[in-house]
Amino acid sequence: MVMTNGDIIKILNRYFTDKVLNYNGPIIYNVNADIDIKIKILGEKKLITVGEWTDYLSVQIKIIRVNNDISKLFFGLNSKVPKEISSTFLGNNLWYFQQNLKDFIYNTTRYFEDKPIFIDSIIVDEPKTISEQKMTRVPIRSIVRDVVNIIKKGKSGDFYLPNNEYGIGYDFENFPLEISLELTVKKTKKVDTFKLNADYSPEDNVIELLIIYNPLNITTSLYNLIGELNEVIAHELEHSLQTIRGTLKTTKKTESSFKYYTQKHEIEAQIAGFKRLSKLRNQPIEKTIRDWFDTHKDIHGLNDDEKEMVIKKLLSSVN
Repeated sequence: MVMTNGDIIKILNRYFTDKVLNYNGPIIYNVNADIDIKIKILGEKKLITVGEWTDYLSVQIKIIRVNNDISKLFFGLNSKVPKEISSTFLGNNLWYFQQNLKDFIYNTTRYFEDKPIFIDSIIVDEPKTISEQKMTRVPIRSIVRDVVNIIKKGKSGDFYLPNNEYGIGYDFENFPLEISLELTVKKTKKVDTFKLNADYSPEDNVIELLIIYNPLNITTSLYNLIGELNEVIAHELEHSLQTIRGTLKTTKKTESSFKYYTQKHEIEAQIAGFKRLSKLRNQPIEKTIRDWFDTHKDIHGLNDDEKEMVIKKLLSSVN
């Protein structure tokens, strides 16, 4: 069966419907924009290029986020640029930006359809204020779901998620980073229920997650496992957001447990995780925090006085 141009455009639009692309390139000479966009293929358009009629892909672009000051100047709420920018406006006023943006989109679409790009229009969405709790809600659910599916199937070994045909990480619309998960699952009868350990690698935006569980008790402990998965994923996603803010500090593993747990970036990440777990269990956050420190002495390694000081610091930082 031979695919028509219409079939290819439908495939393209299905691929791009939930995909957010980040354009970080020139907007004026020697000055870069940083914007998140979504694209929609409107169809084909014939234009004269060097005296010959050429088929172009006609594209509509929606700017959904502006991420640096120069982008806010051009496309922010107070910008003089119209909220719907026509190809004529781009050609007359932002020609340099238009050419580089077309190249950027072409490099994404050419694997499906090797045609030059015509930008029909750009729509500037009203900026949405999204709390970080809402920003991470979908990523947490999606990652936890994928991990739990592996556990439910009784699998063990090393897994790289998401396991998709494009070989890329999780790419969520309202989350600013593409995240991957390196998961190691081990079965053993040496633990009563399960143990979790996680770390975030800022160099490649990867969460490294280790799960050790007793296969004889996994059915009865699955509820608690799901709760703790929510907590650790929320914790590590907070570290990923700290890389954007520039507040994630490199931690020396040789530091004392008390010093480790009272670092500002660790306090923030612990609160993010405990808030998520508190909501899932429908209990006050103080109870969630105290229960965790009571049941995870082998992980935190704090004595009773240190534990109480850390808990008080956490509670005073909760907003």
